[in-house]
Amino acid sequence: MKFGILLLGVFLSVSTTLFSQEQDYLWPTSASPYLSSTFGETRAAHFHAGIDIKTWGREGYRVFATKDGIIHRIGIFARGYGRVIYLKHTDGTYSVYAHLQRFRDDIQSYVDSVRMINHQFEIDLEVHSLNIQVGQGEVIGYTGSTGIGPPHLHFEIRNEHDEPINPLLTNLAVPDNIPPRISSLQVFPLSDSTLIEGVKSPRIYYPEGNTRIPIQASGPIGLAVSVSDGANEVTNRYAVFELGLAQQEDTLFYQKIDQFNFEETETMFLDRYPAPGQHQRSYQKLFKTDGPEIPFHEIIESQSIIIPQDSTSTYEVFAKDIYGNTTKIHVEVIRSSATGLGTTEIRPPHKWHWTEDWVTHTGFSAMNLEQFDFGIEWDSSSQQQILPHGESLYLFDRILPEKHSRIRTPDQNLQVHFTPNTFFDTLTVALTTGFIDEQHYIAIHPASKIARKNYKVEYYFSKNFNPEVTYQLFKIDRNRDRLIHMDSYMIGRTLHGWPDEIGEFLVLPDSTGPELSSPSIKETSYGTWVVEISAIDSLSGINYQESSIIVNGKKGITEYDFEEDKLIYIHPGFTPKKENIIQVTAKDKAGNHVTSTYQM
Repeated sequence: MKFGILLLGVFLSVSTTLFSQEQDYLWPTSASPYLSSTFGETRAAHFHAGIDIKTWGREGYRVFATKDGIIHRIGIFARGYGRVIYLKHTDGTYSVYAHLQRFRDDIQSYVDSVRMINHQFEIDLEVHSLNIQVGQGEVIGYTGSTGIGPPHLHFEIRNEHDEPINPLLTNLAVPDNIPPRISSLQVFPLSDSTLIEGVKSPRIYYPEGNTRIPIQASGPIGLAVSVSDGANEVTNRYAVFELGLAQQEDTLFYQKIDQFNFEETETMFLDRYPAPGQHQRSYQKLFKTDGPEIPFHEIIESQSIIIPQDSTSTYEVFAKDIYGNTTKIHVEVIRSSATGLGTTEIRPPHKWHWTEDWVTHTGFSAMNLEQFDFGIEWDSSSQQQILPHGESLYLFDRILPEKHSRIRTPDQNLQVHFTPNTFFDTLTVALTTGFIDEQHYIAIHPASKIARKNYKVEYYFSKNFNPEVTYQLFKIDRNRDRLIHMDSYMIGRTLHGWPDEIGEFLVLPDSTGPELSSPSIKETSYGTWVVEISAIDSLSGINYQESSIIVNGKKGITEYDFEEDKLIYIHPGFTPKKENIIQVTAKDKAGNHVTSTYQM
C-alpha cells in the first residue's frame, strides 16, 4: 500500500493536463510512421491484436500517450508483451504499448520497487485505482524488444469492452497506394471422394501474373488464398483488410478485419490453414465449415463450398486493403472425369491429409474415419482400430469433444488422456510408439489439428531405460528442424508429460545443467548498470523463474532475454565497485542447475 501512496504523490506532481472529451489519436512514437505488422495477422496461437511500428532495428525511441487518460495497468513479462503499459482514456477506451525497453523513469522506479520485494522478474500491476493521469503526447516509455524481438513498438486500441479494434480505422494512417498480392491459391477436397486434378489431396496454384486459374475437380471443394498487403516505402507484408469470394452478383464469402474479442482469438486455427506438410497457417479460407463463429467473417454462404459442374463456373477472389487498394483473381471451375491419377506410394502419417472425418494416405486413396472401414478391430466397445503401417502399428480412436477419453496403445507403453473440449470438434487420432536413432519416439496424429488445451501423456519405459538420468518430452518441429520442450517429469519408469500440441515427440535424457559464460558489467544507454551473463541450455531451456544472480552480496531482479540467451541482473541501487563478486545460479526446465562465482 505504501508504494501506491508514494506513486500517487509522484504522478500528481508530474501531470495536471485537462482532458478533452473528443480527441483524435496521436501517433504513439517518434520512431517512424511505418508499420512492420498490422491488425489481424496470424500469430502462433492467436490473431495479432494491434499494429507494430518500425523502429529500424534500434531501441530507445520515445513512446507517447496517444490520448488523455490514466495508467490502468503495468506489466513485465518474459514472453508476449514484455514491458507493457495500458492506458484507459476518458471515453472509456484503452490503448496498449508493448515490448518497451523501459518505462518512464518514475514509472520504472515504482515498478522496480515492487519487484524488489520478492526479487521477481515478471509482474502484473492493476493501478487504475491510483488515478495516475497522463496527457496526450506525454512520454510514458521507450521502444524496445522485450518479450519478443526484433525491436518495434506494438500498439493497440481497445474499445470500452477491452476488445481490440483495428487502429487504422481511426484517424491514424500510413502512406499506402499499393494493392494486396494474392501469391497462391490452395484448393481443398471437402469429401473423401473428391478428386482435384485426379488426386484426393489439396492442390496449390500460383497466379504468377495470370488473373485466371483453371481448376478441374469432381466433388465438393473449398478455396483458400495466401494473400498479403504492402505499403509505401517499406518491404514488409501485412494482412489484408477485406477478403471475399463472389460469383457474378452474389457474395459467397466475405471477411473484414476490424475487431475481435480475446475469447475468440483461438478461432484463428479454424480460419487459417497451412500448406500441405507445413505448420505455418498462411492460407485464409473462403468457404463454410463447421465450428464456432469467426469474428471477422460477415458473409458465409453454403455456396462457398463449390460443386464443380459440366460447364465452367467462374468465381472471383478479391482482396482489399484499408485504403481501398484492390486485387482480384478469377477461378474457373469445371467438373473433371479424371480418376486415380495420383501415386499409390504410402506416405508417412505426418504427410497425410487429415480431416475430422477422413484421411488421404496416398494420392487417390482415402480412409473413412467415421466408419473405421480399415485396419483390424482392436476394441469394439470404443471403436478402436489398428492399422499396420511400415514397421509401426497405429491405434485409431474417435474423440468426442464433450467427453473424457483415455487411449492406450496395444503394447501398453503409451497412455493418452484428453479432457472434455480438448478439440473443437469430433476428431480421430492415431497413436504409435517406436524408436528413432535409439531414442524413444511417440506419434499422436494428426499434427495439423489443434489442441485447445494441454492433455496428458504417460509413457512407460519397457526398455532402454537408465535410472540415473532425467528424461524429458520434446515435440519434433519438422518445419524448423528443432525440438520444443514440453512440461514433463518422471515417476519411476513412467514419463508424465503435458503437451499443448498433438504431433511427433521424442523422449530424451536431460541431465546436464545450463552452460554459463563469463559475466559482463555494462552501463546502459540510459544510465543504469546491469550484469549480463550468457546462459544456454540446448534441450529443455532456461528456467528463468528459478535462476538468480547475487552481486556483492545483494540479490537483485534476474531477468532472461530469450533472443540473446542471457540472464540480466537488475538492482535499482547497483553501481559496480573496483572488484565485484558475482554469484550465478542457472536452472533448466528439467531441474538441472549450475552455480558459478566470478570475481571481476
